[in-house]
Amino acid sequence: MDINSKTRVEKDPGFHRLKTHRQRLFLNVSAILPFDTTVITPTEFYQSFLAKKSQFKANDMLTS
Repeated sequence: MDINSKTRVEKDPGFHRLKTHRQRLFLNVSAILPFDTTVITPTEFYQSFLAKKSQFKANDMLTS
């Protein structure tokens, strides 16, 4: 097996690429008052931010 080959899941940017503990961190931060229900998915903005393929595109999204 080639060391440089990666599966599609490893190459794809986005929320599901993050490790489980980081996913939970962002979901807990995304919770809304009164914090009694758990958020299942991150906000739409955050998902699109993580899906950017480069730092330049992510920065451009934040400034616009």
